[in-house]
Amino acid sequence: NHAILTFDGAGYPPGQELFLDFSWYDHGDEGDTPDVVTIRGSPLDEWIEIYSFAVNSNNGSWTDVSDLELTSFLANAVPAQTLTKQAQIRFGQNDNFPINTDGISIDDVILGISVDFTAAFSPSTIGVDDKSRLTFTIDNTIGVGPATDLDFDINLAPDVTLASPPNPSTDCVGGNLTISARTAAISYSNGSVAAGTTCTIQVDTTSSKPGQHVSVSGDLTSSAGNSGSASATLTVKGPVVFSKVFAPNPIVAGEVSTLTFTIDNSANAFDATDIDFTDTFPATISVAGPANAWTTCNGGT
Repeated sequence: NHAILTFDGAGYPPGQELFLDFSWYDHGDEGDTPDVVTIRGSPLDEWIEIYSFAVNSNNGSWTDVSDLELTSFLANAVPAQTLTKQAQIRFGQNDNFPINTDGISIDDVILGISVDFTAAFSPSTIGVDDKSRLTFTIDNTIGVGPATDLDFDINLAPDVTLASPPNPSTDCVGGNLTISARTAAISYSNGSVAAGTTCTIQVDTTSSKPGQHVSVSGDLTSSAGNSGSASATLTVKGPVVFSKVFAPNPIVAGEVSTLTFTIDNSANAFDATDIDFTDTFPATISVAGPANAWTTCNGGT
């Protein structure tokens, strides 16, 4: 007998470690050769043994298995395998007596990155020279034990700098948080995060250049393996230039001059929305009849 779990492994980037956790109960299993857990990168590949129920038998008890790193088994296979959209894990057993005297039970199967690593700017869109807080989140909520020796670093995108003051902070356990305003660099090392929890590293940033700026960290490594890199995009909107002009100017009393308001968003790669302004004429100027009012702006009233 066997149970096969098929999953999409193609979405994990190269170098990303992938872990399998599960619990199993030994009902007096006889320990047959097929009583193993195996993996393969695709349905066309050979099965690779990653765990033996027979070798790890514990009659009448539950056993928690954690941190089986799957990509290393695939990479070390001959020939080597890689994760595909139809990667498979198989739980196998070969028994001939009722469940209360033979066989195994499987529960709490968890597949994923043991420690997840993400980054985000808040707010994600700012004006020139405004501040945005950059947060790195280390998520160990599916971990069965603490992740120690947390380590990562990042050089911010070329046009993003640390704010003054940068206000660095972390609620991770211990560790060393180091920042450099000169190089816009952040590093964290030797920290830890408890099982079932998350922790964060935060710092204030700014930018004086309009555009979208993508900051990508180095890989987060820990006792739980390599969690890969984290990236975040900061959008900086430049000022919208607003001007008005009369033409012709000057005029003779009673003649008509056209008043043009120009809203210049050419400095930005993004739309300027919710445009709103009011202009009150002095008592000596009035709207001509007909007014011939028109606009090239999109929408609005």
